[in-house]
Amino acid sequence: TYLTDNYIVTHNTLSALTYAVKNNLKTLIICPASLKLNWRNEIKDFTNEKYYIYKYKPSKKSEEILYTKQESLFHIINYESLGSYFELNNFHKCQNYNCKQQWDDKVKKHKRCPHCGRENVVKSRAGGFEKINDKDGVELDPLEYDLIVLDEVHYIKNQKSNRAKLVVKPFKDIKNKLLLTGTAIKNRPYEFFPLLNFIDPNEWKNAHSFAVRYAAAKETKFGWDYNGASNLEELYQRISPYFLRRLKKDVLKYLPDKTYTIIPIELTKEEQREYHKNEKSVLSEMNSEDNDMTHLARIQKLKQYTSKIKLNRSYDFIENFIEGGEKIVIFTQYLEVANDLYNHFKDHVVIFTGKHNMNKKQNAVDEFMNNDNIKIFVGTILAAGVGITLTSASTVLFIDSAWSPSDMIQAEDRCH
Repeated sequence: TYLTDNYIVTHNTLSALTYAVKNNLKTLIICPASLKLNWRNEIKDFTNEKYYIYKYKPSKKSEEILYTKQESLFHIINYESLGSYFELNNFHKCQNYNCKQQWDDKVKKHKRCPHCGRENVVKSRAGGFEKINDKDGVELDPLEYDLIVLDEVHYIKNQKSNRAKLVVKPFKDIKNKLLLTGTAIKNRPYEFFPLLNFIDPNEWKNAHSFAVRYAAAKETKFGWDYNGASNLEELYQRISPYFLRRLKKDVLKYLPDKTYTIIPIELTKEEQREYHKNEKSVLSEMNSEDNDMTHLARIQKLKQYTSKIKLNRSYDFIENFIEGGEKIVIFTQYLEVANDLYNHFKDHVVIFTGKHNMNKKQNAVDEFMNNDNIKIFVGTILAAGVGITLTSASTVLFIDSAWSPSDMIQAEDRCH
């Protein structure tokens, strides 16, 4: 893989880090909240550079070294935190012939003109932005960076969303841009336009013109429909200077049989307090008559508590994963966690636990293997970890660990 200037890359964090280090580029990495610590780990493991994470305070027990912004080549922030450093403005113009007032403010749309008082006469569009400091007085200055890396860049495919505006407006003038995603186009070519416009606004100027040419745009009684596809071979040729892609089949011979990624999770202060409270409760129950089974039962309380925390943190990761069109198998020890996952994802998930009869279990497997709309298989480790085939997915996520590592190896092999 090679990287120069502005590219959409699917999907290689190490290539992005290599490019930044080789060219000594001050780099801002914008990613989902669930991936901030993963980027930190990649930087620690594969470079000799320092890193700074916006709005991040590790626990004292972690003994993690906190580097300053000034000494760090890599800065990391999640999409959701950009609103702590930038405020969007909107431009308004009154269409009343006797008014014609123009102004900027932070209101998205005015129902009534504040100058003449008439309703439904104000046209609004996105304006600029203002830099602000977060509550700790920290500033994020776009001019400080030579390179911006957007991980899971399909997060900004909706140009009208605040999330997209908070990326595009402050950072559009950064010379070097790397956009990372597993799936640049999820459903339709039109979703590609915001990414191309961000990379090269001179070449990709007009969304409607793009839609007419490549999204088979058609006018209906409800407005323009951009959900189609057209001239895809031409589009592929035009984007080839920007687009680097590695398919699994192309690099399979270089990959080990299985690859493992640990996704670190930091407990909030409130969660830490609750954990220590549970820990003290477990310790207070211990006595000289305890045996191994009693100890395990008490430890189980702590495992269940942390499992619920990991479940809550996993939703963004899972939603982001299936948004790329891929399937995923999720295992947990606990029936409550499996049910929560099933209820959260509803129409896109099947469940397989010891509480289900044989027919329901088999139906869950068949649906996952054969129905493209079913993206998630949720199973308890002991019930779903053996004897079934789930090879329509190549990724397994464990919310929590089994007591026996061999049970987890068996579960992994459902997809291998």
